[in-house]
Amino acid sequence: MFTVYKRDVADVEPTVYLPGAASLALGSAAALTSGSLAKVGTSAKPDYIILGAQRADGTYPAARVQATTVYAAPCSAASAAAAGTKVTLDADALGVTATSGGAFTVEGVLDETQPDGKPIVTGRFA
Repeated sequence: MFTVYKRDVADVEPTVYLPGAASLALGSAAALTSGSLAKVGTSAKPDYIILGAQRADGTYPAARVQATTVYAAPCSAASAAAAGTKVTLDADALGVTATSGGAFTVEGVLDETQPDGKPIVTGRFA
């Protein structure tokens, strides 16, 4: 799942509530298509990160992806991509792969790992 690692500015993205598909998970990357949130494609830049569960009115709390926000996310590859590499998103839009050609630019690899031993990377969407 994508989480905020740090911000380059003191401002925090406001939470907005947008309608979306019933299958969006907490921390997933989403695109706004025809006024509704949907899971973003593996090589596309997301518009929003989902911040919570779908509400009774069909909307999700979400934060707009900004160039000033650095995210932490799990990397599905046992060896994470090198800093400066633009990588694709996982099919579930909850993390990244080590495959080049996507919209997430890796800035670093954290010392911690997921319970399955896979690395956590930091980076930005470009």
